[in-house]
Amino acid sequence: MTQAKHAIEEQLSSSLGVKDEQPNILLANKIAATKDTAAITALVNVIRSGRIAARSDCIKVLYEIGYQNPMMIAPHIDTFFLLTENKNNRLVWGAFTAINTLTGLCADVIFERINTLEKVADNASVIAKDQMINILISLSSHEQYQDKSITMLLNRIAKCAVNQLPMYAEKATALALSLKDALALIKTLEKRLAQTMPPSKKKRVNMVIAKLKHTYSPGL
Repeated sequence: MTQAKHAIEEQLSSSLGVKDEQPNILLANKIAATKDTAAITALVNVIRSGRIAARSDCIKVLYEIGYQNPMMIAPHIDTFFLLTENKNNRLVWGAFTAINTLTGLCADVIFERINTLEKVADNASVIAKDQMINILISLSSHEQYQDKSITMLLNRIAKCAVNQLPMYAEKATALALSLKDALALIKTLEKRLAQTMPPSKKKRVNMVIAKLKHTYSPGL
């Protein structure tokens, strides 16, 4: 074990015997503030060959850094893609989260692999599915990727779990949808209202439909 890798491991929540994420967040803040690229490399090395608990801590640190300074973790995007295929659920959704932080810098690379990411997300945890939605929303802000990203987003809304439906629908309304896509979303949501769901969720879906109809009323 290299000295840098060992020094990083010592600062992780699992090494300190702490059950929450606070040490990991503090470490991420320190690395982002000091732009310590050597520490980033050490975190990636732990992910590749460290203890299970340490690997989970490291992905947390990395995506927290990504939120603050995505450029620092961008060189390791291939590692995050590899992690989406891992059997460890925490590493998978952590990798999706890290990738989401990179959509502004690496949209081209992410879009090239979007079909693979979607297949993984289909069989992954709720958090990974949530991050897949976020990735598609972020990609849709790039004009060249907008059509496919929004189409994939609407498809996911059509088949997602009822628990996630209102949140995904609400996020979609924040996008500059074409009239065609807005109509497709309205039809999808109206169809899904026929499913059994808690009244609170049905109310939220109805509010999204009303908002869409109001926003796009000149074209309806």
